[in-house]
Amino acid sequence: MVRHTRQWIDQGKIALRRLRITASWTAQILLYPIYIGFQAIRLTGAQLRQAIELSLPSLNPKKDVAPIPAPSPTVSLTVDTPIQQALLTVQNFSLPITLPIQLEQHSLVVQSVRGVASRLETRSLVLVTSQNQILDLLTPQQQEQLAQRIEWEIARYERYQQFQQVIRGAVVRLRPLVEESRKLPPFMPCSSF
Repeated sequence: MVRHTRQWIDQGKIALRRLRITASWTAQILLYPIYIGFQAIRLTGAQLRQAIELSLPSLNPKKDVAPIPAPSPTVSLTVDTPIQQALLTVQNFSLPITLPIQLEQHSLVVQSVRGVASRLETRSLVLVTSQNQILDLLTPQQQEQLAQRIEWEIARYERYQQFQQVIRGAVVRLRPLVEESRKLPPFMPCSSF
């Protein structure tokens, strides 16, 4: 009788263990598609939000900086257009010395401003002549205006390139999410059998 009771208890434990495993597997199988759908919706929403934030211009412009007028619209932009437009902005500044701006490589002006650079020590913008001399002549307000103009021209060029890709029929791919650590781990209930 004791032996019979013991067998019955062991069989009950085995059946209970099998029932737990079956319930766990069933729950995983049934909940996994829901989990995948939730992950897909969450990640797609985050990618769309990121794409919208990257593609839309900022709605809160800086109020303490005077806006820089946009250059006249051009039909086609080249890679050098942002640099040329920034150099044209330098011409509008009142500098202590008068320097011609060199926009073409074939110009033979001796002391022309050829580019803009950033001084590493002070993180300030400086002008570069055709002999690669650094001219630190810009006031902080002029540096801020020039930096704003450079950002504007680069953003304009990027928008132009994106528009050209759309015209050519290229598919715009979303960038991967910046925060990959926010993914949910796969659903796996722990069971101690």
